[in-house]
Amino acid sequence: MIETTTSGVSVAPERLRDAVRAIVSRGGSAEREARLVAEQLVEANLTGHDSHGVGMLPRYVEALAEGGLRVDQQLSVLTDAGALLMLDGNAGYGQVMAFDAMRLGIERAAEHGVAVVGLANSHHIGRIGHWAEQCVAAGYVSIHFVNVIAKPVVAPFGGRDARFVTNPFCVGIPMPNGEPVLLDFATSRIAMGKVRVAFNKGERLEPGTLLDAHGEPTDDPGALFVEPGGAILPFGSHKGYGMAVVCEILGGALAGGRTLHERP
Repeated sequence: MIETTTSGVSVAPERLRDAVRAIVSRGGSAEREARLVAEQLVEANLTGHDSHGVGMLPRYVEALAEGGLRVDQQLSVLTDAGALLMLDGNAGYGQVMAFDAMRLGIERAAEHGVAVVGLANSHHIGRIGHWAEQCVAAGYVSIHFVNVIAKPVVAPFGGRDARFVTNPFCVGIPMPNGEPVLLDFATSRIAMGKVRVAFNKGERLEPGTLLDAHGEPTDDPGALFVEPGGAILPFGSHKGYGMAVVCEILGGALAGGRTLHERP
């Protein structure tokens, strides 16, 4: 069912999943890949994270055309040391690479009591909390350090221009007889996707969130979409900046992937 309201268009979740599956399939993906991508994107919308939902599809289509995203890839195991796995996503859909990486991590944690999994060279993996939920559903704590290889959009503490990306951090903790504890946040004041959502809706952002291209405070999300572009501030000043650096080191360098200065 499709319903038009004063605030936009409402689409029944299953119909939206079918549409996303069809789009991803037209891009060359097999049924499993199209299903996993559709499920994860729509789930992000349903949990209130439109920034990580179906609005990402245009960027995925562009990445397919540019060659930065490859269909129907499989994980490559670079290092297998029992409780330690280093994996390469071969530029495949992150929704598939992350799902399979978490599945392997859960299997190794069951066998060894703990697992450390590094996933490098994957395309956008979506809402990080989704993978923490996959882990806590199996009864395990998960901690995620993620670096993002994209155009810099986040200013360092004390800086005036963009030098980092939004490098997320996430923790999932299962709780007996209750809802799990889940913490999932960008190390920037807000996620880049939320800036995009505000821009598309014509909304302003809270003061203290953005800088314009001249390094001056602004509440206009459009400042990030006009060259040379502004920047998002880190959350908590030096704290978010420090977390972004940690995610760059652990999620990028230590995991065997690229870091921001190696961005093509």
